Amino acid sequence: MAILTPRSCIASVLGIEERHTSYLRAVQGEAPIPQPFENPLTFNEVYTLASAFIVSCPDSNAAKPQLDLSAYPALALGTSGTIKSGDTILIETPGYSLVSISGDDSPLYAAFITILGPIFVDAVPTDGGFNVVVPDGINGQSYAVLTGCNEAVTDETISAGPVIVEITN
Repeated sequence: MAILTPRSCIASVLGIEERHTSYLRAVQGEAPIPQPFENPLTFNEVYTLASAFIVSCPDSNAAKPQLDLSAYPALALGTSGTIKSGDTILIETPGYSLVSISGDDSPLYAAFITILGPIFVDAVPTDGGFNVVVPDGINGQSYAVLTGCNEAVTDETISAGPVIVEITN
């Protein structure tokens, strides 16, 4: 008899979710498997995406060990329709203005998360957010964060995001 561990349970759910995603993408006329690897996100990036769906937690959770997670300011995609490499998209900062972590006029960047590391592009301020050119080498469901650093994406350098961007090349 096999013993299920938390990791084996999570791994089995992951496979099912991938099949669901591939099926839904195919039904929508998109490539079922648009890239060979998934884009890695940190715990805080995942929590930021999930926090939009969390409306409350039971009082009984207070007695359990707390996770040290925090959500970044939310981003929204202000561009609709098919997005391809080379397109300029609007990444919105809904309800707030974003400046560099240093607080001065230092530039901000959009970092597109990939399995091989982030790809940085300039984030050009505009009304309600930033215009960003989608770089080459990205396809499928992708994630972008805004950062004041163009060398690394860490919990300390992320200013906002991630935002989900579906790229169809």
